[in-house]
Amino acid sequence: MPIITVSRQCGSYGDEIAQQLAERLGYAYYERNDILNRFVRPYVTNHVFRMLQESPKFYSEIYEDNQTYYEYLEECIHRMVKNESVVFLGFGARHFFQPEDKALHFRIFASFENRVDRIVSRFKMEKESAAEYVNHWDRKYQRFVSVLFEKDLNQPSHYDGVFNTDSMSPDACIDAIQAVVNDQITRSRLRENKVNDRAEFIMDDIPEMKNQSEIEFARLLNRYQIDWRYEPKSFPVEWDEEGNLITAFRPDFYLPKYDLYLELTTMDQRYVNRKNRKAKMAKEQYGIDVKIVYQRDYRSVMEHIQFDQPDQITMPPKGVIA
Repeated sequence: MPIITVSRQCGSYGDEIAQQLAERLGYAYYERNDILNRFVRPYVTNHVFRMLQESPKFYSEIYEDNQTYYEYLEECIHRMVKNESVVFLGFGARHFFQPEDKALHFRIFASFENRVDRIVSRFKMEKESAAEYVNHWDRKYQRFVSVLFEKDLNQPSHYDGVFNTDSMSPDACIDAIQAVVNDQITRSRLRENKVNDRAEFIMDDIPEMKNQSEIEFARLLNRYQIDWRYEPKSFPVEWDEEGNLITAFRPDFYLPKYDLYLELTTMDQRYVNRKNRKAKMAKEQYGIDVKIVYQRDYRSVMEHIQFDQPDQITMPPKGVIA
């Protein structure tokens, strides 16, 4: 299953990028406390749990059966990613994986000055306090990785992509990461099919999609020979006080014949209100026509449609897919 790790500096928008990336790809999302709560919290005392939250040295302590907490968590994480696609934020998660695991690793950073300004804006701090806050978390992140993994958190060669949010918006970073993920999946499939990875694709190849619902919806459009584009454009809709982009709307499908954008909300219903809000902002700011396809509507349509091969997309006529 696809594995993505995101390392970040405090105030670099790394948290927002990782969360929105997981949402866009339809992957599970985990931070350090999520992993500790899932695999450790039910089995240890409050004291041990606090030590694991605060002290990287404590991970070398024995958990059970002569296995350290580090070894136990590494085993749990590898078992978990066999069954689900995951975005990990922080925790030095990049170093739990070896090259043969085929995980993708990304680092988000920004200048100290911009990160301090973002903390000032977000938490309404004085600038001096914000600078101390950023320095504190930078030191804490770096020490954790240095002690636990004996690695330098800031070494670019540890990552498949390093993004500077001084010059890139969070949405641009997500677009770039998604492109790398899609490229890895495509190359993997080419290797599996024993096809040269420099082979040229014809225009009607199906793009990589985030989930099965989108695939089935694309098949439905193909069946009725409706021309469509997949995630063709991103609409910036919200900025912070300094003019930095913080929210963008990227509809799932565009139907050129009808000049209509469609956004599916058939997966995690927790995101429905957020999608509705972004769609409304895009309508107001850009005058685009956007329709939300809700889970109940999608299911109603799909119940009346039968496909011969439910796990594949019917190939559209040439030129249908850009």
